[in-house]
Amino acid sequence: MAAPDELVPFVREALRLGHGRDEIAGTLRRAGWSKEQTEAALAAFADVPFAIPVPRPAPYLSAKEAFWYLVLFTALYLSAVNLGALLFNLIDLALPDPTDSEYAAVAARESIRWAIAILVVAFPLFVFMSRLVGRAVREDPAKRASKVRKWMTSLTLFVAVCILLGDGAALIYHLLSGALTSRFVLKALTVALLAGAVLGYYLRDLRRDDEEL
Repeated sequence: MAAPDELVPFVREALRLGHGRDEIAGTLRRAGWSKEQTEAALAAFADVPFAIPVPRPAPYLSAKEAFWYLVLFTALYLSAVNLGALLFNLIDLALPDPTDSEYAAVAARESIRWAIAILVVAFPLFVFMSRLVGRAVREDPAKRASKVRKWMTSLTLFVAVCILLGDGAALIYHLLSGALTSRFVLKALTVALLAGAVLGYYLRDLRRDDEEL
């Protein structure tokens, strides 16, 4: 949440005069400002010892970084989807459904070839872009304030949570309907592991942002 324009100068002046953050926050809350507005205004300044308040880097938009993150997250989505497709088809071949036709096995093998082909291209690209972006952030921590990075990360977390919710609902539905099979359980676990891994990785990344800011 962005801090209201009138709060930032007030907080800057209060910090400059030596008032503590807790004292400023309490004063603003008593004046009617919400907790979120108060925290956003205080977050605009780094909590470091200096004679005057030190502003934190503001979110910014860079065309080059937009390209980097779009490539990075596109490679991530392609890798996750096709790894899931590969595992799904391997499960189908390992635990065939007696009602499936012979064509189903042929289609599964064709899908496996496509999944492997896309993974061979997309996953190394994801690793390369992750290292490129990670090195850039380590060299210049201010790059953590990139708007594209924050939006793409938030979108990815949202998609991962939606997938986990849908996966859990599908599992419960099949359980209640009595149609739960070993093959379906393995596929549900595959989806949960992939979405959970993405969710855990980027949640940890967000926590690292909070710690460094």
